[in-house]
Amino acid sequence: MRKLLFFLLLVPMVSFGQLKSSLNGYKYAVLRIDSYLLIQQLKTIGIKAYYSNEELPNDLVSNECLGVYVSFENYRGGNGRVPAFFTDIVFRNCLNNTIFKATERHQTNYGGAQSKSIKRLKSKVKYSFNPSLVKTSKTNSPSDDNAYFKRGDAKKNMKDYKRAIEDYDIAIEFNPNFC
Repeated sequence: MRKLLFFLLLVPMVSFGQLKSSLNGYKYAVLRIDSYLLIQQLKTIGIKAYYSNEELPNDLVSNECLGVYVSFENYRGGNGRVPAFFTDIVFRNCLNNTIFKATERHQTNYGGAQSKSIKRLKSKVKYSFNPSLVKTSKTNSPSDDNAYFKRGDAKKNMKDYKRAIEDYDIAIEFNPNFC
């Protein structure tokens, strides 16, 4: 019984610690949404944050993998009588893979859920930039063509057409069948 109790207490602490440090390999956060509150909260955590339409630092421009890309995802839940509104603050890497997600629920609207997500982000993220964790470049593996194509789709959906075309071009270099 003691072993089971120890195991049940240890597992959440280990997984929580991994989530809290998952952003440490990223020097910057690039917001794909307009949220003054979120950008200020990221700065108080210690992450250098920029809007995607701002001029970005030169090292980030030359290596997109230095940045984590942040967006909101809203969805409804709850039972039929009591709706609930959920907001995820989603952090994705340079290949558009989700590396961290902060979820909050609000009873009446998405704005309330977003506000709660932003306010509680500081308690969910323990950030300390670690240069040894930085991915210096995108790898050239057989699955990269699909990753660039999917990331191009994601950027197109966010109306970031210039960067979408760049990713499509790279995908075509890896796999000309995407033409």
